[in-house]
Amino acid sequence: MPLFAGLLTIAWTFRTGSQFLVPMAGQFAAIFLVTSVFFVSYMSHARSFTLVSLATIVIIWSYWRLASPAGPATRWHRLTLFGASSALLWSHYIASLLLLSLGMYHLLLAPKSRRWWWPVVLISLAVLFASLQIPGLIEGLQFVSHENLSGRILSPASLLSHLFLYFSNGIVFPEYPFDNMLFLSLFFVCVSGAWLLRRSANRTHFIGLVSFVAFTFLVLMIIANQVLGVIVDNRVRYLMPLWPLCALLVGAFLWRHFTRRPRLIGLLLTIWLCLAVWLVSATAFRYELGYFFRSDLHRVAAVLGEHLDEQDGLVVRLDSDWQGIRQDSWMVQSGKMKFPFKTNLSSSRKTDVSAAMLSASSSHPNVWLLRHYPSLATSLPEAVEAGQIFCERVLDEWGYKLERYAGTESRCPNDTLRLAYENDILWGGAFVTHVSGTRNVEVHLYSSDSFLLDYYSLALHVINPRTGERVAQSDVGVGPGPFVPVRSDIDVSALPAGVYELHVALYDWQTGERLNARDVATGVVSDMHVLQRFNSG
Repeated sequence: MPLFAGLLTIAWTFRTGSQFLVPMAGQFAAIFLVTSVFFVSYMSHARSFTLVSLATIVIIWSYWRLASPAGPATRWHRLTLFGASSALLWSHYIASLLLLSLGMYHLLLAPKSRRWWWPVVLISLAVLFASLQIPGLIEGLQFVSHENLSGRILSPASLLSHLFLYFSNGIVFPEYPFDNMLFLSLFFVCVSGAWLLRRSANRTHFIGLVSFVAFTFLVLMIIANQVLGVIVDNRVRYLMPLWPLCALLVGAFLWRHFTRRPRLIGLLLTIWLCLAVWLVSATAFRYELGYFFRSDLHRVAAVLGEHLDEQDGLVVRLDSDWQGIRQDSWMVQSGKMKFPFKTNLSSSRKTDVSAAMLSASSSHPNVWLLRHYPSLATSLPEAVEAGQIFCERVLDEWGYKLERYAGTESRCPNDTLRLAYENDILWGGAFVTHVSGTRNVEVHLYSSDSFLLDYYSLALHVINPRTGERVAQSDVGVGPGPFVPVRSDIDVSALPAGVYELHVALYDWQTGERLNARDVATGVVSDMHVLQRFNSG
């Protein structure tokens, strides 16, 4: 159905441009739709967005046949307008703003003749017919999961930038301050265009209709998005009614300039066609919508492809709510990620993640854990119970975290030290950075007891290896929890030039007693270990 609706949209756009402008304008408009990667991509999705585009162009065509005095209007045109308006209202709620835009044009600019009442009556009947779905809408609202989109809602300027990005197949993406300038110019164009149409002697020009409806619909969508907050960077598809309208505007523009600059227009069309063919055939298009149209999961898949080796294991946890039913989905896979891949395990979440990570770590040197934010509170303790050590986090975007783990007897690729303390306390890794004369240290500590680590503090000592003298020190409390990332800073800016050692120790802050620890790599047991050697000055 989406493919069929997309093909009909292209054909009807060609017919509309050819009938109300010239055949060449219709051809250019059809070429724009055929080569729009965003539009073509949705022709392969079982969604209603190509149907929305089809309803849009059919509404414009049938409305102009009824409202324009240029040609006769038959009952088939009336039936087409009613059917297309009903289809639009039943396809997508937000797309109904297109009919509001058309209604504003009809009230403000359409000539008041005997034909004027037909669109009013037919669209009103379509609205009454669409009201039959109100009970279903109310019932469906009871099962809506309120997704947290705070911070992701596109601003008016950003929405226009993304619209240009998709219209241009990724060529044009206005950024600050050009996106704000674009937003301001939108209102200037709308106001000046409406004023010119109002004063024009020929107010029934077809391009005037298309321009007014397109710009008004865009303004209404911007307002609706600021009120409802529904359009984020991967939901620009809600603006799909603009595609056939903009195709007609592009077709009219190219037609007007083709007669004067045929070689330039021909060169631009050739480049546009070659770019579209390359994008559609690119390797990245094995994902949902191409390299700049991915859903969040497909973006995550690209990150997985960059970091996972063939011998690595992968455990994925996705929490979702569907019609009020809680579903915990787990995925275990070796090597490269291929979507879709899902394996549902038993319902006990703690047992599942521990068993999955143990199973993966038994045959893979590195185990990656991909988890959705709702599962954040339980993943790390369960990973510790499975005997895993946190190595690194390579992704913390789009509501997902991707982390690498290693077994307690193996090493992370970027580890400088791995320690096994008394009382079953594990030193899972340390990360040291140097900023403006300060050593920033982050240490990951694990314990089977959620309250044990609260009794200990981390000591950082800078030692001069030539004299054995301690030249700097920093202490910080660990805190409770089965996994505690401890962060501490130590100032080394005043040290004379030379080589120094950064030593670490874990001690009981009540008694001052240090804990002995075994270096997993060397087997050395001591209460003080060298974390890093560095040059000062």
